[in-house]
Amino acid sequence: MAKEKIAPGAKRGGTVSKVATWVIGGLLLVGLAGFGAGSFGGGGQRVATVEGQVIDADDLLLTADAIRRNAARQGRPLPFAQVQSIALGSLVTDAALDAEALRLGLSAGDERVARAITDDPRFRPLLSFDRSIYREFLESRRESESAYEERLRRQLARAQLEQAVIGGVEAPRGYLDIMTAFLLEGRDVRYAILRPDLLPAPIADPTEAELAEWYEANAEAFTIPAAPRIAYLWIAPEAVAADAEIDEARLRALYDERAEEFRRPERRLVERLVFADEAAARAVLGRIATGASDFDAEVAAAGLAPEDVDLGDVTFEGLGGAAEAVFARTEPGLTRVVPTEDGPAIFRVNALLNAVEIPFEDVREELTLELGLAGARRVIDDLEDEVDDLLAGGATVEDVAAEIGPAVSGTLFAGPDGDDPLLGYDTFREAARAATEDDFPEAVRTDDGGLFALRLDGMREARAPALDEVRGEVLATWRREAETDALMALAEALRDDFAAGEAPLDTIEEDALVRVAGLDGAPPALARAIFETPEGGTATVRLPGAAALVHVDQVTPADPDDPATRELRAALVAENPRGYPGDVFAAYARALQARMDVTVDQAMLNAIAAQYGN
Repeated sequence: MAKEKIAPGAKRGGTVSKVATWVIGGLLLVGLAGFGAGSFGGGGQRVATVEGQVIDADDLLLTADAIRRNAARQGRPLPFAQVQSIALGSLVTDAALDAEALRLGLSAGDERVARAITDDPRFRPLLSFDRSIYREFLESRRESESAYEERLRRQLARAQLEQAVIGGVEAPRGYLDIMTAFLLEGRDVRYAILRPDLLPAPIADPTEAELAEWYEANAEAFTIPAAPRIAYLWIAPEAVAADAEIDEARLRALYDERAEEFRRPERRLVERLVFADEAAARAVLGRIATGASDFDAEVAAAGLAPEDVDLGDVTFEGLGGAAEAVFARTEPGLTRVVPTEDGPAIFRVNALLNAVEIPFEDVREELTLELGLAGARRVIDDLEDEVDDLLAGGATVEDVAAEIGPAVSGTLFAGPDGDDPLLGYDTFREAARAATEDDFPEAVRTDDGGLFALRLDGMREARAPALDEVRGEVLATWRREAETDALMALAEALRDDFAAGEAPLDTIEEDALVRVAGLDGAPPALARAIFETPEGGTATVRLPGAAALVHVDQVTPADPDDPATRELRAALVAENPRGYPGDVFAAYARALQARMDVTVDQAMLNAIAAQYGN
């Protein structure tokens, strides 16, 4: 029996800092956010209102879709009725918090929204904001810039409300003790993954009758949802910009204007701890050098928080007389005691950031597009009247697209499964769901300066496709399920041998595995089985396309004197918006809903369930 031995405290055992980081980042997170907006074939149908805050069918559908997809990825498919209920609860909670924030006058201004976007690390690949990456992010979400910024504005206002409610809340000692003991309970476990290559023979193909019977029982998973069929013409700003001739001098001027983005000096990520005198600073440096203390402990001993000593990323010029000592380091670490205008100080260098020098030629294309897009708006402004005149004269959207150079035409289905980029525009999506067959097409502008006109060409009814239409997908799904069934049967047959350590399987051993560190890359079902199986127990686990055997050799209670226990407890105390305070905020949100005017359109919910839940 082959074994992969993972030493305690190694990759999956986790370090003390990983323990705290994992708890702060994931386990105790209170998720109260919605998932966006989508398309349900009518004009802005409301499914609920909360103190004037509207939740429409499209909000519900795309939230439900995100929940259903997430459940499916975890191997826990949910019926549509349950998904719809979870989605509605999430959206009602958000709407109640939005209404309360509005009542209290809490809001995030334009400057704060802009700062949140430009500071978002997803849009700062080179430590400066990259608008092209921001645009790609919005396109991938099928969301306009204004819609995203409005949603972010509401999130920031809710964050203000959360901080106001739980800013002074501290968890009781009993809560912290229970959580720490639970999260750091150690488990020595063995597990093995059974994959299809372990089956004694390949799964035989099903007969036609077997496949048809299975498909009939699982038709919901393959149902094509209802959707309006939309014919459109579209003038994209990028298409107009591509034909623009941009003067070299203008490109160079824009490059110079954005010099801070393209040319940045060498920097360091630095923290600074200042002392009353040099003797005190040297004493601390000596304790750190001998291992008797560390920088973080000394910061805490001085009564300071991490943000009190964090200088962020600084340049040589920004450090004054301390620059030589800080920039002399060739790797992260501490400096000697350095005199500063605030007193003797020790600097901790956390990262060395090289100078950024992006040549003009490397960003020529980006700058050309930026200037081109600015000119494209003016061109499309001029085309708007021409498009309206042609449509008013009886031309179809296809005729107009053929007449006007940069325009294109096409058709799409504007249902919840639609993935056409045009559905990412709020104005297009709303016009598509509001369109009737009696409407005349007219030119409509998008937030980024584009222009479209559309026509409803009927509805696609929800339907389960004929087996022959989806035979390949159905057969692949059937085979995966059949293989999983066979692997689960094999796992059951090997259960006793595995418990005795005699099963002929490649087995992985984990010592002192704790909940807070988790199991890197493990499917959720496997992780649950590891932490739910009692000492001495053996469990079989159904996984997507596989099975697993788990045996728990030993369960060890958390050691209250272990440094990891103390650090985790400190993290639970310090991470105020999480854990117990988060539970307090969740209770506050429920209380808000209880006293607010919440109206739910059950008929609309039933209609959605009938259209998408079958």
